Amino acid sequence: MLFGIASEPDNLFFRLFANLKRLFADLEILLANLKRLLANLKSLFANLKDLLANLKRCSADLEGLVLLVQHPVEFHIHAVQYIPGVIHPLECLFLDISPDDLKIGVLSGCLFPPDGERFDYNRSLYDIDRVDETLEILFAPLCNDLDLPVLEILHVPRDIPFKRLVVHMLPITDPLDAPPCSGHKSFHFISLCRAGINSFSGSALRPANPSSGPRLHHKGGNRRQNINLEDKPKMHTMTENLATRIRKRGPIRTIGVIGMGYVGIPAAALFADVPGVEHVYGFQRDSASSGYKINMLNRGESPLKGEEPGLEELLTKVVGAGKFSCTADFSKIAECDAVTLAIQTPFLDKKDLLPDFTPLIEGLRHVGRHLTPGMLVVLESTITPGTTAGMAREILESESGLVAGKDFALAHAPERVMVGRLLRNIREHDRIVGGIDDVSTARAVELYAPVLTAGTVIPMTATAAEVTKTAENTFRDLQIAAVNQLALYCEAMGINVYDVRAGVASLKGEGITRAILWPGAGVGGHCLTKDTYHLERGVQVLGREELDFPAGRESLYTLARGINDFMPEHMLRLTESALAQAGKTLKDSKIALLGWAFINDSDDARNTPAEPFRDAAIAAGAEVAVHDPWVDPATSPDAPPGLLRDLEGVLAGADAVVVFAGHKEYRGLVPVEVRRLCGSPHPAVVDGRNVVDPDAWIVEGFAYRGIGRGDKNGHVLKE
Repeated sequence: MLFGIASEPDNLFFRLFANLKRLFADLEILLANLKRLLANLKSLFANLKDLLANLKRCSADLEGLVLLVQHPVEFHIHAVQYIPGVIHPLECLFLDISPDDLKIGVLSGCLFPPDGERFDYNRSLYDIDRVDETLEILFAPLCNDLDLPVLEILHVPRDIPFKRLVVHMLPITDPLDAPPCSGHKSFHFISLCRAGINSFSGSALRPANPSSGPRLHHKGGNRRQNINLEDKPKMHTMTENLATRIRKRGPIRTIGVIGMGYVGIPAAALFADVPGVEHVYGFQRDSASSGYKINMLNRGESPLKGEEPGLEELLTKVVGAGKFSCTADFSKIAECDAVTLAIQTPFLDKKDLLPDFTPLIEGLRHVGRHLTPGMLVVLESTITPGTTAGMAREILESESGLVAGKDFALAHAPERVMVGRLLRNIREHDRIVGGIDDVSTARAVELYAPVLTAGTVIPMTATAAEVTKTAENTFRDLQIAAVNQLALYCEAMGINVYDVRAGVASLKGEGITRAILWPGAGVGGHCLTKDTYHLERGVQVLGREELDFPAGRESLYTLARGINDFMPEHMLRLTESALAQAGKTLKDSKIALLGWAFINDSDDARNTPAEPFRDAAIAAGAEVAVHDPWVDPATSPDAPPGLLRDLEGVLAGADAVVVFAGHKEYRGLVPVEVRRLCGSPHPAVVDGRNVVDPDAWIVEGFAYRGIGRGDKNGHVLKE
């Protein structure tokens, strides 16, 4: 057998030779094809280089570019542009798109900034539509010098059902020279949306001139639909002009904060503490009621008298470093790269849903008169949805002669602070930022991101940001109203609301969120007392259709607002009940009202619920003496006439002691000493903040009443 195999060497050799010959022939064909492909690519790149050079020279006359790439499997894009006005250009963007991603409108990828730091980029995008196996995507506004490509779409899986890609790019600009800043991870945005076209063909890079309206026609069938850049959103033209102005201005170095109050002061101090920020101006009117703040702030002292951990120390630091100053000279706004407004927006009459925007309008006019191209203007005040893109924009444009979105950036970034924790809230809470366009949003993100230590920036539109702020305060007001109503129920049923609250709050676990708050004598402050009405008005102002809501039913939100407004009235009824148990009436009784601030351990007395209680008690014939250790009658614009800081003097001869604020000074009151000062065997004590122990006061002969204390409010008077 071995001999037999060896006897056929010639046949085996010839078969092997034939196979090798065919293989070499195939390789020769393959090499020839590769050679032609390389020649074509070389020619293509040469043509592109020439074309791009020409486009670069005439870029000032271009409004946009359209890149049409026609390939069934994969595509590569290198000639893209940089986002002007942000911290630094991207070095590479990798997008790995899957069919599932396209179905749900989510693009997954990674960003690689020049400093080499990598971070994930996942965010929901606009809907991505397919029309007849054509994927239509609009990338905007990615900009860069063509010698420094920053976007690379490296690969698209073979099973994605599309054959062509449209990329719309803005005019070419140069990248910023600013170095990368550590910690900034939210400055680059990829915006995808429908390109506004249904079919196209071609595979060339060509200029797009809106005036001549270039049209690229589909070659197949009877569907002759066009690409017309006039149909593109006008925002692109405006954004490019604004982006150029921001690029020329450079990074944000000088900041102005209008309104030196509970929001403006901590914000200004934190801005001034950011590395790279050269100076922050705090703008404050030199008025009789608030002009004193200017000298205090310039000495590094806080005019806010409540406990605000770290604020005084931070003010001392930034003033000492020459990075913060307060002034009444609004012309210095012209020196600023960014200006924020933190001004109150109350309602004159909540029934007609007409806010008093007078202070805000005055502030906007100050900004408008000194507005310069490339500046960022941010409203931090809580406002009716639609105000930023509506009234604020109109005033700024009218006063300045500039155009928002073209000459200057405009955004809304609502404050989310609570007195007593101002610095912590600004640093740690997520920050909502919404611009009137993408570049305004990006510039506002650049302003706020460096201040955050734990929170992140959440970008959205200006109107969405306005609704977010009014809604979150409305929800909190609703939660307080719910527990206040529960407290009223518990009083009627003779049980302790705090026992019920503890039981409800004990239910914890996955998917369980009760978030029950605390009942009390009423809701005060600048935000919760009016933000519901901003939200309600927003529906009227922006509603495109009639609101579909149960006929004849009051809004749940305004109903909740009414419950919280009722609580001071309920406090008066509890006071009247306690006095009656001691054999007295409101008429001719002296009431020691403890706490004028709306919140404990603070001097913030805006819209305090103690005021309607005092007015109603006086109207009923009572004498009311007000005490608050935190509110300074010499400086607080919300201090009532006759406010005293002598607690013993206020308690002396009182028939009823009514606690409206949970200040720490009231938690240590000794019943026997209070009864001695009151001078009667059975004074009344009414607790609106759960700060006293009912049993300790009842034992000493007090007629006790408390919010939600149905278990104690009917007690027998101790002799």
